[in-house]
Amino acid sequence: KGKPFGSHVLTFERDDSGKLEVTTDVDLQVKFGPITAFKYRLDSVEEWVDGQVVALNGKSNNDGRKGKVLAARDDDNLIVDGSKFEGALPLGTIPSSHWNRLQVYQNQMLSTETGEVLDIEVEIIGDDTVTVGDQQVDATHYRLTSDLTVDLWYDQQSRWVKLAFDVRGQSIEY
Repeated sequence: KGKPFGSHVLTFERDDSGKLEVTTDVDLQVKFGPITAFKYRLDSVEEWVDGQVVALNGKSNNDGRKGKVLAARDDDNLIVDGSKFEGALPLGTIPSSHWNRLQVYQNQMLSTETGEVLDIEVEIIGDDTVTVGDQQVDATHYRLTSDLTVDLWYDQQSRWVKLAFDVRGQSIEY
């Protein structure tokens, strides 16, 4: 309803060898007085080398439903041990953290919540202008459909600048 109800923070760190570590920290909570109507928490860390994810460690709590995923590179595969999937995936599989625009060129993604392999359909909605802070930013709008339909916007430098989805009768946007 237009009011803030949490945070979604991404942190990017690159070491001297070129390895990129991406930390995602999501903490959302909807309260009506003293009653918590919805609570979502996600903590994940991705490690990227040469444009490919080589490790993922994630845990989630979606209104009491807990999930986890550990993944690590083994030769040409990503070996996944998650609460909803265990097995090998090809290198190049993109996690569901949304920051990486390459996600919109895939037909599957790896859930950072549970390790589940999510089949996705991507539709290019088109060019758009979004407000980021107090600035207007030219962006491309995509619709990603899986277990949840998510609208994503990326700017001309492929930076993730907006997300929108509907859940439990509420429109969420950030």
